Amino acid sequence: NKTAYVGGSHTYQINSSFSTESSFLLNHTSYTNPFITNYENRDETNVASRSRLLYHTLIAKADVQWSTGGEWLYNHSRIDDYSNKNGNRDTLQLKDNLYVNQWFVFSQLQVAMGKLTISAGGSLNNQGIHYKRLTDPTMKQYVNTNKENILTPRFSILYKLSQSVSLYGIAA
Repeated sequence: NKTAYVGGSHTYQINSSFSTESSFLLNHTSYTNPFITNYENRDETNVASRSRLLYHTLIAKADVQWSTGGEWLYNHSRIDDYSNKNGNRDTLQLKDNLYVNQWFVFSQLQVAMGKLTISAGGSLNNQGIHYKRLTDPTMKQYVNTNKENILTPRFSILYKLSQSVSLYGIAA
């Protein structure tokens, strides 16, 4: 397994209440697995990006935080499976190409007062998978499994019983 990573992040304080955070990641993995029943070679490339706007203020005795942003993830995998002959690659069994693209946007408001913290938010999510078995000549097109946009709400409450013990509930 050989993996190379590169990434970075940036935070910018706009003023005393607003800031932004952005990050980017790229990795590539070359993977060889001489398993008992087969011999697999896999190359995977992943790209991810995230950015969010943060707001923080104090209103009376309440600590108010709001976060909104989005994230995008992409993967391409080429998977080649062969027969395993004494730990060596032998006859080709299959070659696959897999592409995954997913994104979501989100927003969340959190209010903390003393021992109580309440948060509410939601996200809009989407994922698409495109797959093709390259060793199947009858498969002319990629198989697409695009999912519709899915809205997911989230609500949570936390109550600190002591410095090290809290009660937490979530509905999502």
